[in-house]
Amino acid sequence: MNLSTLPDSDTSIQDSICILENSPPTHILPTVVDDEERAFAKRHNLIYYLKVWDLSNDILLGHLIDINTDGLMLVSNQPIKVDQEFEIEIRWEDPDEQFKNICVNACSRWTGSDKNPSLHNTGFQLIRPSEEVIAGIQEVIREYTFS
Repeated sequence: MNLSTLPDSDTSIQDSICILENSPPTHILPTVVDDEERAFAKRHNLIYYLKVWDLSNDILLGHLIDINTDGLMLVSNQPIKVDQEFEIEIRWEDPDEQFKNICVNACSRWTGSDKNPSLHNTGFQLIRPSEEVIAGIQEVIREYTFS
């Protein structure tokens, strides 16, 4: 997948991808470890913006900007409600053109404007990700993040 494979409707996302590709991967976002303690988990910026779908209605939620085993951030054309639980699916093709996906429940925790004012960024916390989900996320981090 490359930038030229994004549909025309994603032109504004393509513009943001170009801006963000030139930014260093420095996002550090808070994530809840337990009720009394907070930790900071390094987010991994992706070189490709994988598509993320809402499985309740099979609608594209947005494109994955960064990820770790605790959460992720999307860029989307529409704002996403905060404190809403979603069953999401990250979909992509690997270099061998094999379909891959990760399905997990996640809760939207915050939303804000992107550098491109017509886009919105939303942070999600993963809800009880299984070992299989964590392994899939680690594969995405190995294969699709800045080194």
